[in-house]
Amino acid sequence: MQPATPAAPSVAPPGAALDDDDAHAAIRRLHERSGEVELLISGALLFGLLQLPGRMDHWWTTVLGSVDRSATVFLFLLYAYVRIIVITLIAAFGVHLVTRAYWVGLIGLDSVFPDGVDWNEVRYGPVAKDVYRHRLPPLATLARRADQVGSAIFSVAFWLIAVFLFSIVFGIVFGGLSWALSRWVLRDVPFTTLLVVFAVVVGALPGLAIATERIMGRRLRPDGRIAGAIRAVLA
Repeated sequence: MQPATPAAPSVAPPGAALDDDDAHAAIRRLHERSGEVELLISGALLFGLLQLPGRMDHWWTTVLGSVDRSATVFLFLLYAYVRIIVITLIAAFGVHLVTRAYWVGLIGLDSVFPDGVDWNEVRYGPVAKDVYRHRLPPLATLARRADQVGSAIFSVAFWLIAVFLFSIVFGIVFGGLSWALSRWVLRDVPFTTLLVVFAVVVGALPGLAIATERIMGRRLRPDGRIAGAIRAVLA
């Protein structure tokens, strides 16, 4: 009787959809190799961001004397907002680099001392050894925690970049529209007033839509006009 041949592991064909377990496993494999890529991206972005504050100051002093007073307010708000975001991103990527450097150091220690601390060589008393043995986690655990913290900081930094870019485009569009209206259509209305009105209306609409849905509750028909308007506002 021939021994049973073990079944070969099933391999999904290219382009086939992965189930949840396979997708999570693939994400975990990518996460295990993402630390080095994060270091490269974070270092490059930090180097570029460090060049921006000086260039922004030079741009502001150049533009300040070449625009009219109505546009100066908008440009100053834009300049101050961008500067705050740049400084925030510099701090975020700086902390990320420090965290990743700590992570690399822990990995190096773990590779040199795979068995961890040799407590027999530590010249402490038995009580102190017992306290520190239970207080100090293994190097692999510390490295895993540092890796998780670094990935979280990296994700938050790129979330800030996305929010920043969206808000900048949003501000430029509505700022330009307000300036055009105050210059050629509503000449009696100041530019800053129109800009504030646009900001209040656009900022209040999502909150108004959410409040309307909460107030109406079950009375809101999912296929009704009000529900469609709420979806359009929140989309």
